[in-house]
Amino acid sequence: YDTDMIHICIFEDDAYPNLYPLIYSKPAYDLLVGTNTIYNNTIRYFGHGNLSLLCRPNLKNHVKRSHPKIVINALNKGSDCLFINGRVLITQHFLEELSRIDKSSSHLFTQQGTVLAAFIKRDKLSYIDPFLSEPPSNAALIAQLRPICVSREVEVAYVINYSWDILKYNELILKKDFIHLMM
Repeated sequence: YDTDMIHICIFEDDAYPNLYPLIYSKPAYDLLVGTNTIYNNTIRYFGHGNLSLLCRPNLKNHVKRSHPKIVINALNKGSDCLFINGRVLITQHFLEELSRIDKSSSHLFTQQGTVLAAFIKRDKLSYIDPFLSEPPSNAALIAQLRPICVSREVEVAYVINYSWDILKYNELILKKDFIHLMM
């Protein structure tokens, strides 16, 4: 996926309580799946873009210590932004979905009521402002973004919805990690 001249934002959504107690003191994207955290697997593909992280306000200082060079709970509104849900496991299929983005318009990628990702044009980033202070409700985010986006329901995506999903997807991600290590 081409991330030239766009901002990447990994965010926590309102489903984080389903991951307690694992995420009590860290955001969902810092969970270990395979050999890396979800964050590290995500930046493997998107780390060369301008990056920020959105998390619960009570975790901001911890996240800042863990990711000292990353902007926390703020956006660079000078360019288009690709928002990626911090519970989504990046796979080849998901990258193929994102590669279909026509950068002339905003796009929303969902799966069964969960926002997986959203590509928001710079001039539409104000639509995100109400969701920057707390992890956004998926329903509210979809309601806010659907009118301004080309919406796509993604058939195949791997999302950590509950703690047991880490075990469910661990083998898949381990295989992907080892393939990556062999390259």
